[in-house]
Amino acid sequence: MRKHGVDEALIAVVNDWADTGEALIECADKITFIGSPAVGNQVVKKASETLNPVVFEIGSRDTAVICDDCDFTQVVQIAMRGTFQNVVVVLANYLSLNFFENAYLCALRTWVYCARMRLTTTDRP
Repeated sequence: MRKHGVDEALIAVVNDWADTGEALIECADKITFIGSPAVGNQVVKKASETLNPVVFEIGSRDTAVICDDCDFTQVVQIAMRGTFQNVVVVLANYLSLNFFENAYLCALRTWVYCARMRLTTTDRP
C-alpha cells in the first residue's frame, strides 16, 4: 500500500470477539467483513443501526494475501493445503490468492510443481 501511495491507516484487519466488532461497526464509515454467514448476519444487523455500508466475503471462499517478505516455504505449504483440501470437511478453500510483486512467480513455480506431484501420485484411493 505504501508503495502505491495509499495511506496505511485506510485498512485495519481485526480478529477478535463480538464486542470489539460491534464497537468498530459503530464508528466505521464502511465495513468489509470476511467470515461465516451467521456472523455476517450479526454484522449487517449492527451496521443497519447507523446505515453503514457493508461488503461481505461469506462462506468458504477464503482469500490469501501473500506479501514479498513472507516465508515462501511455509506460505506455499499452507496455501496448497487450503487449495487442495476437501472444502466440505475443513471449510477452507482458497478460491482467490492475492500476491504482491515477486511473491507471485515464486509461489506459481511451487504450485505447478506441487500440482504435477499431486497428479502423478499413485497412492491415492
